[in-house]
Amino acid sequence: MRRLYNSKLMVLILLLAFFKPICLQYYSNLKLFDLLYNVYKTVAVIIIVLQSFFARYPRVNLSNRFFAIFIFGLWSFVITVISKGYVARVIIDFATIYAIYIFIDNGLKNNSKRLIEQAAQMLLVLIVLQLVTELIYPKGMLADLNNII
Repeated sequence: MRRLYNSKLMVLILLLAFFKPICLQYYSNLKLFDLLYNVYKTVAVIIIVLQSFFARYPRVNLSNRFFAIFIFGLWSFVITVISKGYVARVIIDFATIYAIYIFIDNGLKNNSKRLIEQAAQMLLVLIVLQLVTELIYPKGMLADLNNII
């Protein structure tokens, strides 16, 4: 597990999986990239969850934070079922939140300096991309909203 958090590239790749550019879902021309990003995020979640289960010294530690996340996911699931909503979306969101929690919690325990450095670098890149987008499109980008499901 420490190898994962000691690698700058792996930490960056796994963190980027949880920051999907919003334009991917609003433009029909980018649907393929949206699908590929969803696959990338799924693989990242699987890697994070598997590395926590198959760590050298697996710990079954149900902390209060984990319990709160679980109750939140259960509550969202129940409300979605009662409202006849999109249950698959709730399951995807819960898996994402759980994976982020595991990744950050283990990262802070194993190599907090590396995790914070990579998060800062990633946020800097995202801020620069936002600035460039605002300079190129000062009135905002026109969305292709016809193909949203």
